[in-house]
Amino acid sequence: MPLALDPQAWASAQARALALAETAMPEIPRRLAFAATLVEAGSVEHRGQFGQQDYQVHNPDGTACTVHAKNPTTCTCAEWRAHASEKGYACTHILAVRLYTRALELLEPPPEEDGWPPEDAPLPAGEGQPAVVFPCPEAVFSLCLRGTLRGTDAQLTVRGQCEREFLAHVAAVQGLLDPPQGTTALEGGAMPASPAPAPPQEGWCGKHNAPMKLQQGKDGAQWWSHKNGDAWCKGK
Repeated sequence: MPLALDPQAWASAQARALALAETAMPEIPRRLAFAATLVEAGSVEHRGQFGQQDYQVHNPDGTACTVHAKNPTTCTCAEWRAHASEKGYACTHILAVRLYTRALELLEPPPEEDGWPPEDAPLPAGEGQPAVVFPCPEAVFSLCLRGTLRGTDAQLTVRGQCEREFLAHVAAVQGLLDPPQGTTALEGGAMPASPAPAPPQEGWCGKHNAPMKLQQGKDGAQWWSHKNGDAWCKGK
């Protein structure tokens, strides 16, 4: 965590930055989740001696990679070198730096009376920090549901700024999508038994109805879990 920051405010800013990134880049949830764990662990460090916009990202195995946050952004890790020919590719370390700088921007106090700037206006970057812009709307919790609505393919996105608001929005859309095919009424007017509940989406704990984070061990193993009181739950 950057010095002189309130831990609760910093954690909230990280969660908001991750939610924005997940909305902007839904195709890479695993890399985003791992990048978020690096930021949460304090592994991203602004290193002025490497350059005004250079950062060092420490890996769980004790090694470190340098991210040159310029245009184009580069990294010294093997992952980025393997994909260097792909335009716009961002390795896990680059994603961690973007989440880190975006979280710093979200700590900026809002205007007192005029409200937030337009959705397409970037927030000011901190001194010496590169501006990273993710599209609005912002949400701490976000869930996408896919199915059909009156026979037409549909996708519902449920968001909330706090757990209570998010769960209330989830409950409000339950039953809105069409039931799965094959659940028509039985003879005599009796309705079939309710289908088995769908397995929880990756990164979501169906047991406690709470989001989980992707964890990574020193041996490279990965798993999803979340803090439940004083214990950790893997959603099982």
